[in-house]
Amino acid sequence: MKKWLLSFISAVLCFVLVIPSTFAANLNDVLLNPEAGWKRVDLKTNTPNITYIGSWVLDTTAQNYLGKTNGDSIGSSKDLKLRFDFTGNKLSIRSWLVKGEYSLIIDDVNLGKFSGGGATQYGVTYFNDSFSNGRHSVELSVTQSSTYIDTIDISENGEILPFTGVQAPLNLTANYTKAGVGLQWDVVSNATYILKRSTSMGGPYTTIAENLSSPSYTDANVQYNTTYYYVMFATKDGRISASSNEASVSVPVPSMSLDIESTVTQVSLFDTFVVQAVLKNASNIYAEDFNVQYDDTRFKLISVEPVDSVSIASNTEITDNTIRLITASNGANNGINGNGVLVNLHFKAIAVGSGKIDALKARVADNGYNEITLPLVDVGETTIEVTPVADFSLKDLGAASYQLNNNKSFLSELLMNFLGAVGLVSQLDLTKIGEALLSSLSYEFNH
Repeated sequence: MKKWLLSFISAVLCFVLVIPSTFAANLNDVLLNPEAGWKRVDLKTNTPNITYIGSWVLDTTAQNYLGKTNGDSIGSSKDLKLRFDFTGNKLSIRSWLVKGEYSLIIDDVNLGKFSGGGATQYGVTYFNDSFSNGRHSVELSVTQSSTYIDTIDISENGEILPFTGVQAPLNLTANYTKAGVGLQWDVVSNATYILKRSTSMGGPYTTIAENLSSPSYTDANVQYNTTYYYVMFATKDGRISASSNEASVSVPVPSMSLDIESTVTQVSLFDTFVVQAVLKNASNIYAEDFNVQYDDTRFKLISVEPVDSVSIASNTEITDNTIRLITASNGANNGINGNGVLVNLHFKAIAVGSGKIDALKARVADNGYNEITLPLVDVGETTIEVTPVADFSLKDLGAASYQLNNNKSFLSELLMNFLGAVGLVSQLDLTKIGEALLSSLSYEFNH
């Protein structure tokens, strides 16, 4: 019985020893030739069906390094990408092991970063032989300088095909402005976008906007003294890309500013409207000195009135379209803390078109200890669009002049809507029609 058992064990050992090796490659293996069941793609700058993003270079100096399968390799600097599809169930990537790093997105899933083990040679830095048998999309992004990619191995019956994955948005940036956090990124063709935000680096992220069609967005819902982290995703045909780079921005505690504000951005010709000079983010401010300039081809300044808590210490006309205002708070309880309106400026629209009302410069003081000049970036403006009231012709003026001192009910509906339907036609009404006639787009004598 013992002899039979020993014979059986010996036979099994002999059988095991003659089975050919089928073990997969390990990371950092040199792997000068592809394994059985695989085939190799030596990377060149013109490898068919591979898209090269950035300035890849062909390195022909590495031929003496162990593990180099030919006399060249591609790579070098950061911010380079390779995009391609492959068929089959296997993928292996060999790169320069001593330094360098790349990230991989396969089938729209970010797999993270890969690098070698530090040896001065080329070897395997990514290996997977358990994909589902089919077509897969790959995006390789170089994330560290001196990264060189040598070969790609795939299934022996597989193919390298053009990239079909959903490209992750590139170059996401975030910058803070008074309007909020402005975000921009590179266009992904035929895609819409999903924007996510976190207050922690690396997330977790919350979706704040989706179905975005243009490569820019302003996040106005932000808090001061907070750092935000943003990531962007592209979506196409129901597929969602891997994440963009993470962009961060710190929203500072706002600086003090003097803004020109209006509740309207558009007025009709001859309308009167009000803009306000507003001091914002102030602390214990009791006096202000500032200039306001306006487009006198579009607007006529009618009056300047302080709010109840403020007095105008000086109102000086510097030029035909610029005034200098010096204002002061009315007592200790009326200093400006936070935001406060200083004056209301009343204007009349006198010509069709777009015009600015602009605070040119400003200086403020507290209750006798300090005074500062605000940076120009913190001195604001507003733009008002003046639209025509109606398209008058000379015959409308003739009809109104014929009814001078008669009841307005004798006028056309157009003129009654413009002048009002009650009362007598006056010389002032004729002047108003004449002014409107000058801005009429259809009156051929204006052209």
